[in-house]
Amino acid sequence: MKIKLYTIITMWFIFLSMFSKAQNNYDKYCNSRFEYCIEYPTELKGMGESGNGDGQKFISKDNKATLIVYRDSRIGDFENIAECKADCFRNDSQIEAGKNVTYKKEGNNFFVVSGYRGNNIFYQKTIFRNGEMVTAVIEYSTSKKAKYNAYCTYLFNNFK
Repeated sequence: MKIKLYTIITMWFIFLSMFSKAQNNYDKYCNSRFEYCIEYPTELKGMGESGNGDGQKFISKDNKATLIVYRDSRIGDFENIAECKADCFRNDSQIEAGKNVTYKKEGNNFFVVSGYRGNNIFYQKTIFRNGEMVTAVIEYSTSKKAKYNAYCTYLFNNFK
């Protein structure tokens, strides 16, 4: 009985340390102008907020990954959010030269599009909140797929 309890406690501490370590591998960027936040992997370095204060670009040290997060100005082209969401989802989901969309999903206040752009994988999430449209796009080399796919899950689950 003592061995089972010791094993359970040990496994619990291992799990907690792994979870804590994973949480510590992220920094948080918050945009005060448009009131949104995103947690991003620490190996991506911020390039500084854009001149108009709508977002920021992050680049990996090896230049094989980029994350861009910004207030999407396309919202100003539409009469209402529903029209904007439908049109932008349709446009962003289209396959173009060099772009192959392999996944797309539309929710109540967001849409997601992902696939391949040349030799890179891209994942885009656009959210609609407080009358604004905010987009985050991560793009990375297929050679970094295993590493960045795991990042995407955390990153986009926390982008709200």
